[in-house]
Amino acid sequence: MSLGNIARSNALWSLLQQFSSQGINFVVIIFMTRMILPEDFGLMGMIYVFISIGVVLLEGGMTESLIRTKDPDTHDFSSVFYVNLISSIAVYALVYVSAPFIAKFYDQEVLTNIIRVFSLTFVISAFTAVQNAILVKELRFKRQIAIVIPALIISSIVGLTMAYHGYGVWSLVYMALVKAFLISVQLWFYASWKPTLSLQWGRVKHHFSFGYKIALMEILNSIFANIFNIFIGKNFAVAQVGYYTQANTLKQVPVSNIYGAINKVAYPIFSSIQDDAEKMLTVYRRMLLLMMFVLTPIMVCLIILAAPAITFLFTEKWLPALPYLQILCFAGILHPLVVFNMVIFKVKGRSDLYLYLGFINKLFIVIGIIATFKVGIIALLWSQVAAYFVSFLLNSFYLSRVMGYHFLKQLADLIPILLLNVFVGAVLYYVYGLLTSYGLGNFTVLLIGTTVSVLLYIVLSKMFKMNELIDLRSMVAHRSINFVNRRDQ
Repeated sequence: MSLGNIARSNALWSLLQQFSSQGINFVVIIFMTRMILPEDFGLMGMIYVFISIGVVLLEGGMTESLIRTKDPDTHDFSSVFYVNLISSIAVYALVYVSAPFIAKFYDQEVLTNIIRVFSLTFVISAFTAVQNAILVKELRFKRQIAIVIPALIISSIVGLTMAYHGYGVWSLVYMALVKAFLISVQLWFYASWKPTLSLQWGRVKHHFSFGYKIALMEILNSIFANIFNIFIGKNFAVAQVGYYTQANTLKQVPVSNIYGAINKVAYPIFSSIQDDAEKMLTVYRRMLLLMMFVLTPIMVCLIILAAPAITFLFTEKWLPALPYLQILCFAGILHPLVVFNMVIFKVKGRSDLYLYLGFINKLFIVIGIIATFKVGIIALLWSQVAAYFVSFLLNSFYLSRVMGYHFLKQLADLIPILLLNVFVGAVLYYVYGLLTSYGLGNFTVLLIGTTVSVLLYIVLSKMFKMNELIDLRSMVAHRSINFVNRRDQ
């Protein structure tokens, strides 16, 4: 099968996996917010960073190397498998010993047992990290859906049942644990590859030499993706962590779905065309602009309709999360512009540049925190938006060197999408004010406001003949997008 056909047949499956997985998670969280307290979500928010770091230490970036490597064999897979397994036991032991100190840091004794139980997912996932990497490398997203969705449904039932019976934060812990176990069991039985008795240190060294830089960057990403949870949890009430966590979760539903789906297709495709600079640039531009075309209007709608959205989905007790959500949505618009170009650096083998830029970008966040932490949480979140914007400028400079996609060209590509969203957002703001003046319910306001925005966005996009709308219509009509072979009009 040609690369174009592979991209066409798997883009939709990747999207379906992202949307179905996140959709189920989101629906479950909606019900969870009605049964457990903001403080329970806050406790989980406090430990996310340590769990994320554990996952990165477990894989050491070597599964990324497997995906990038052309024609890896069973010796590569088996060597990485055994290293992952050994690492998982070591990481779990480290986390187990560290748990009381983490709990003391937050002054929350209950975190000790939560961390120790939740961290069992490290060992469980290690058994099938390589099998999952093989599915990603081979673009077998249809198989991934068949594995992930049943695990999600069963684990969600477990979590909701526990929440209903008053288990609080433990319902979230065991929901994650059951999900990891079921996914690993299915990957083990349904994957075409099984480990052999082969541990070749030469292969390990090869994958580690590339992967450790990626792992260091992912550790930084994990820390800074959760740095506001850490800071808020240390300096403010536990409930504030819960409000921030839920606001970030609501923002991340569209961001992680849209970016995650396209990024999952992008990395293996870019790896296969890394020697064709012109084709790589064309594919990159199409993917980036499609992400921005779909993601930006969703963020604009969330900014304007934040109050009815939170009240309808989570009930009024979560309204303190309102300003957090609105600010985070501005960061959500900038997110693809900052992180998607990092994929190019990985594919081009510039893991040094990937690490350097990631470190500098995180430094911007630290500067923002130092400058605003005394002011309060609102100022703290605005500093995140500012850091993303400066990071976009810096990344664009290096992207122009690596791939020839200059900042002014990026800006010229993005301006039509941004201007369109500013206009649609202004109309929605007026419509929202009109609807609330009539005293309509939250669901009615959301339904009418969203419908008006979507219809206006589509009509104007068609009027101005935007290529991104053509891609989107192609995906809906033909269930695929030919990123690789389709040329700009």
